[in-house]
Amino acid sequence: MRDVATLVGASIVVTFLLMITLGPAYLGLIMIGWAPLPGACVTEARGKITGISGFDFELSETACDIIAKDDAITVFISRAGSANKAAVFKYDPGTDELPVITSVDQRTVLISLRSVSSIFFRKDSWEDLAITYNIGNIHYPDRDPGRIDEH
Repeated sequence: MRDVATLVGASIVVTFLLMITLGPAYLGLIMIGWAPLPGACVTEARGKITGISGFDFELSETACDIIAKDDAITVFISRAGSANKAAVFKYDPGTDELPVITSVDQRTVLISLRSVSSIFFRKDSWEDLAITYNIGNIHYPDRDPGRIDEH
């Protein structure tokens, strides 16, 4: 029992020493922008596709570094030229590939991807537009919540 107590005590001392020596250095890196805040998420615009069946699409990537890397690509839709947008598709990319969005007809668009890691949500429609999907491979299909109808 005494060895365990000594080991626990030594672990606490080492942890404390690391915190007081490396903690200020890490805070300094955060202050000058060279290190992210723990748990911080960064969202970056990845592209815009305009004029597809009278709608505009915006792609953004959110990267979070909490315990493990967590990335998501979100596809937003708006009427052409409008600032009011809504998320219609969000997925964990797994690769750097962005979706291809094409017009099927005046009331339908197709969102295509060769591969995704998992899907957070996808909507089959927005306002009077139908949205179809062609996703070649979903690496973790059990995480796919399915489609969300908007009525």
